[in-house]
Parts: sequence; C-alpha cells; structure tokens
Amino acid sequence: AGDQGRKALTVPALTRAYRSVACRVTDDGGATSVSVCSTDVFSVRPLALTVSAPVLTNAGSAGVPVTVAGAAFSLQADTIAGYDGVPFIDSSVPLLAHAGAVQTGNLTGLFGAADPLTGTATGDSFVYSEVGNFRFQPLGVIDTGFTAVDQPGDCSDDYSNLPNASGRVGCKFGNSGLSDWIGRFTPAHFTLTVVSPGALANTCPAGGFSYSGQRIEYAAGQEPAVMITAWNGLATVTMNYTADYNHLSLGGVIMPAITEDGSQFGVDASTRVGLTWELGVALLSDNGDGTIDFGLSGDGFSYAREANDLIAPFTSDVDLEISSVTDDDGVTAIGLPLVFTPTGVQIRYGRLALQNAHGSELLNLRVPMRTEYYDGTAHGFVPNNDDSCTHGLTLVLSDLDAADDLIVSTGVGRDTAVYADAAVAGAYAADDLSDASLLLTQPGIGGVFNLNLQAPGEGNTGSAGVNVDAPDWLEFDWWGTGMTDPLAKATFGIFRRPNSIIYLRESR
Repeated sequence: AGDQGRKALTVPALTRAYRSVACRVTDDGGATSVSVCSTDVFSVRPLALTVSAPVLTNAGSAGVPVTVAGAAFSLQADTIAGYDGVPFIDSSVPLLAHAGAVQTGNLTGLFGAADPLTGTATGDSFVYSEVGNFRFQPLGVIDTGFTAVDQPGDCSDDYSNLPNASGRVGCKFGNSGLSDWIGRFTPAHFTLTVVSPGALANTCPAGGFSYSGQRIEYAAGQEPAVMITAWNGLATVTMNYTADYNHLSLGGVIMPAITEDGSQFGVDASTRVGLTWELGVALLSDNGDGTIDFGLSGDGFSYAREANDLIAPFTSDVDLEISSVTDDDGVTAIGLPLVFTPTGVQIRYGRLALQNAHGSELLNLRVPMRTEYYDGTAHGFVPNNDDSCTHGLTLVLSDLDAADDLIVSTGVGRDTAVYADAAVAGAYAADDLSDASLLLTQPGIGGVFNLNLQAPGEGNTGSAGVNVDAPDWLEFDWWGTGMTDPLAKATFGIFRRPNSIIYLRESR
C-alpha cells in the first residue's frame, strides 16, 4: 500500500543490442509464484556506428591501397553485438573530399543487414565517382528503423544519447564523429583529343618552300596541342585529377621517333623519303579540372638528302604519334595510337650552282651563281626563281696555276678579287667596293647572286678557283664522291669566239 503497487527496478547494464525486449516479472513471495510479462516492449539500441573501409585506408595523395573511381568497393558499419539493422547513407549530409579537391564525388551503394553476432553491416557494391579520398561527416551513415517498437512515442525523434525531460533518448543513431579517410581513388583511363595539329613554317616564306636538309619548325603560335582527360569507370571526367593527385609526368607520354615522311616515296618508289625529328620542348600543363594540356614547341624537322631523296617537290607529311600514355599509378589511355599531322610545307631538293666563266683580263668577270631545285626526271635541276632567302654565303679564291700570269692571293700584288665585303670574301674582298652594280647580292634576287671578280689588268691572264661555302642543304654530289660545296673556274684572257668566225689563229 505504501507504493500503491508500483515497484521501481534497476535493470543491469546491457552489453548487446535488442530490437524488441519485454520484461517478465515474477512474484514468488506466496505459496505459488506468479509471473507476468510487460505489456509494453522496448528496444535497446547501439550508442553509435563506426564507418570504415576494410581495404581502402589510404588517406594520402600517393601510394597504396588504391582503386579505380567508379569501381565497386566495400564499406562496413560496426557497432555492438545484437544489432541486426540496415544502416544507410544520409544523402543530406555531404561527404568531405580531400583538401584541395575541385569537387566532392558521388557515392552510391547499400549496406546489407548487420550480423547480430558481431553487429557489423557490410556492403560490397559502393561506388565513388571521383579521384582522391573522402570521409563521412557525423551522422553520414545512420539507422532510423532499429527502434521501430518504440516509435513514435517511447523515444525522441533525434539522435540524442541522453534522456530528455521526458526520460527518452533518440530513436536514431549513426556515426558520431568523422570517419577515417577512405581511398585512394584513381582514374579508370585517359582519353586524348587533338586541340590543334599544328602547322609548319616555310624556311623561305616569301617563296613558299623549304629546302631538303633545312631545319623546319612550327609556325609561330601554331604548335601542336593535345588534351589529355581523366575519366572514371562511369564515363565521367574526374575533375579531382589535379595538383598532388595528378600523377602523369612527361615520361609517361610516349612518342615514337620519326624517320620518314608519312606518305612521300623516294626514287625507288618503295622507300619513303627520309626525315629526322629533333624534339624541342614538350610540356604538360595541369588545367585544374581533370584535363591536362600536352604541347610541343621548338621541334625541328629536316628531310634527308640521300640518293633516294632526289625527287620533285612535294608537300611534307610529318606524322606525329602518341603511342601510349601511362601515369605513375599505371592508369593508361585508350584509343591509341593517336596520329596528328601539322599542316605541311613544300619541300624542294636544292643546290647552289656555279658555272665556269671566262673573259678579258681587262674587264670585270661575272661568275654565274644561282640556287636550283630538282624538278623531276623530265626537267632535272631548274633555277629556283622563288628563292629570295638564301644568304650567309662566304667565298674564297684559289690560284689554280702558279705558273700563269694571274696572281691570286690575299697579299700585295694580287691581280683579282671579289666584289663583296670582308664579311663575305674575307681578305679576297676587293679594295674598291664603290660600284654597287658589281657587289654580291645576298639573298639573291630570284635565286641569282651578283658575283663578280675584279679585272686583273693587261697581261694578267690565267685562272682562279672560286670556292663558295654553301649551307649543308645546298651542297651537292658534284663529283660522285659525296656532298661538297660548289666550285667554279674563272679564266681571264680567253674570249668567246663570235659565231661568224669559222677558224681563228693567233699570231705570235
């Protein structure tokens, strides 16, 4: 009567969870024990969940373990034994991505029911869409249904672990703090897209051509450019593949050497024209959004000048190829090889030609000198009237016959010299260069150079050798012994016979 039939009981601390609990009360004070069960059941829920990845425990930007963004992986939610509920991800609580991430990826997947022997729920089909690492914020993984027997009135609609004013704790529970970092995720593959194939520049822009053997470079502002894009396994660009999480280096971009033109055959019609590629500077530029620009600059291309390369003019076909792209994690590019061809230029097989000359020792002597190019078997070498670019030629004279009356030297007493300044002819330059009509013209006009030798004067007859130092691409195999500079013989004291004379005899 003192407590009006109500007894307050202290229940011992429980070490496991129960979805539904009833109390049985036994009164054994009389001759016959009386037992009754409570009419109200209740749940004993876990305090919290702990979320982790069994394998993907890498919190850094490099190293292992790793997996592919967009590929399935496992998560688990741990708590006490007896828990057999199904936790789930609360989409209203955003994930936290690693520091510097451009965006947080999407996470999909479901947990299965927890094993009541351990209280651990697992899921093997979770998928994260981005590169890097992520973690759950507090209450990112929750359970709202385990306490169903107490809902709605016997627990509060929240996550509180402390009784409220009515003595009730929260119906819900989840991870109470930040989870450990989960990762590391890498791209599934790369793709390559040609932004610009580039364009080559003629070494003689005004003439619209380049010589075989000359170094040909890219036109200004028209260097080749390729975009490399990182993708996950869901066909979405992984924008977090940047900064420390970008593991692509120049060494991972492989381009085979170029040894021949892409399409032009040589003389034998079975071997392509030879080509040499001198790599300049290759650059990778991280765009900060999962794309990387790959560009080439300062490259040089030169066509060979062997016997098989002696063909008519053609348009260059320089095929640049990227055969593979692999980053430090072994992520590779698909859709390779990628071939791109800079806009071509006309290639001409050229030479600098000199002709022998002769005339009176009383007159200045014109020595024909011009650039030529090979125009095919039907025409052979023809004047390169488009050449307004060749310059930098130097020349010297040589005394071909010490016994004749022509003195060819750099010292006092010389008889002839070159009408060109000392930068071109050195000590063989004429002393008087006042007559502009006689001066050597560089570059030539329509490929023709105004080369004149000074008249040696009366009685100074004989021959001089004219030796021109031509650039490599204008040398030629004049004697069948290999590429050499052009040579000519200038003779003073010999006259061209008029066409009307049948026979001429010189009296002594």
